Amino acid sequence: SEDIGDLGPIRWQLLLCYLLAWIFVCATLSRGVKSSGKVVYFTATFPYIILVILFIRGILLEGAYDGIMFYITPDLDRLASADVWKDAAVQIFFSLSASWGGLIALSSYNKFHNDCFRDTVIVTFGNCLTSVFAGFVIFSYLGFLAQDTGMAIADVAEKGPTLAFVVYPFAVTKLPISTLWSILFFIMLVTLGVDSQFVLVETVSTSFLDLFPRARKFKAATVFGFGLLFFLLGLTLTTNGGVHMLDLIDYYAGGWNVLVIALCECIALGMVYGCRRFTADIETMLGSKVCGIFPFIIWKYWFSLCWVVLTPLALLFILFYSLIFYTRLDSQPHWADALGWGMTLSVILAIFIPAIVLLIQTPGTISQRFKILTTPTREWGPALPKYR
Repeated sequence: SEDIGDLGPIRWQLLLCYLLAWIFVCATLSRGVKSSGKVVYFTATFPYIILVILFIRGILLEGAYDGIMFYITPDLDRLASADVWKDAAVQIFFSLSASWGGLIALSSYNKFHNDCFRDTVIVTFGNCLTSVFAGFVIFSYLGFLAQDTGMAIADVAEKGPTLAFVVYPFAVTKLPISTLWSILFFIMLVTLGVDSQFVLVETVSTSFLDLFPRARKFKAATVFGFGLLFFLLGLTLTTNGGVHMLDLIDYYAGGWNVLVIALCECIALGMVYGCRRFTADIETMLGSKVCGIFPFIIWKYWFSLCWVVLTPLALLFILFYSLIFYTRLDSQPHWADALGWGMTLSVILAIFIPAIVLLIQTPGTISQRFKILTTPTREWGPALPKYR
């Protein structure tokens, strides 16, 4: 459709695929973390196999060299764009699942002495290397497509869903045995999407079950209940104008609010709870751990510097820079931007409204209230008595 104001009817083909995806996600998560963990062994490793296959095929194409050179040649002028900084920050937060709650929700199922330091090093380095490698795969095909169509690579390399669902599939249709490459590419996209959805739904259901422990006996019903709610909320994405709604959600729902969450986490952890107390907690769980050449005793000072100084400053810079030079979505009505800001603020207000309510309800002067609310309770600590 023309814009978000004209969504049009629901497309039954999209609706059935959407329903099938949700049934698969809920059925997997309803059995608990162990069952979803087994599925993730496949969904997390299979995309690597596909990426390697697509990379080998991609670098053999005409124009692949030009595409790769475009990818690895920096354009420093783009650093003056606020959107570039915001997109880069949001992308690293999304790909690492930092400040989305997923890491905390899933790690809560770990054993107390799990080597979270090793996991951190492996996941962060693995994630960034994967992103760089995926760029080589994508731009080898974009270089081929640019040469085939006679267009500039910069014009071909559009960001957002257009790249994944229009440009790249079109490039694949130009290859011999195009059906094979199309199937491999979309299987990779499905497994990546399902993987992300596992974590996001598990985050919500785990938070709900922690808040209402009695509901743990009804894990399957809880997961399917949230699945039905999210399914209904996403029905607009299956309409003729679903791509406009997707652009709106992509631009507003997972951008500024994630940066605010990260900033609040850094302040709470580094300046309220305290870095020394937090690193002492980690050392209690780890003992004297070394991951490769990385001993935690040395890296904890770097982590503390990031939590207290570097990360908050970087986040404040990106937040203010992107808000000062804010640009609204192209060709969308103004009420759509208002809807988008509503998505952003709904998350931010969910942080500050409970905090304000607690401040009002707590007895004493303002300073006393802050002291009470920022002091660990007697129950704070490991859940099992043997670890206390």
